[in-house]
Amino acid sequence: MLEKGYDWYVMTVKPSQSSLSTVEFNGVLASWKSKVEKLSLSKNDIAVQKKKVVPDELTIGDLVSNMKPAQLWGVLGAIIALMAAIFVIGQHFPAK
Repeated sequence: MLEKGYDWYVMTVKPSQSSLSTVEFNGVLASWKSKVEKLSLSKNDIAVQKKKVVPDELTIGDLVSNMKPAQLWGVLGAIIALMAAIFVIGQHFPAK
């Protein structure tokens, strides 16, 4: 897994200043830096896209699918309580 050609490259170096200034070491370091920067940018792009929510463009399906379970149960409980209150009020004021 940690061999050339398998997306990883293990480079053995002696901890000296001269080994850290070789073309091979600087190339490996630059490649790693590039991968880290790309990953960081893609994570920032995803975070920015998630923050751009326009409420008037959301559908009911979007709202429900993005709710956490506790939020969904809270909304369902509120709807049931509202319907029960309407029923009780209707019992006190019968239609003529």
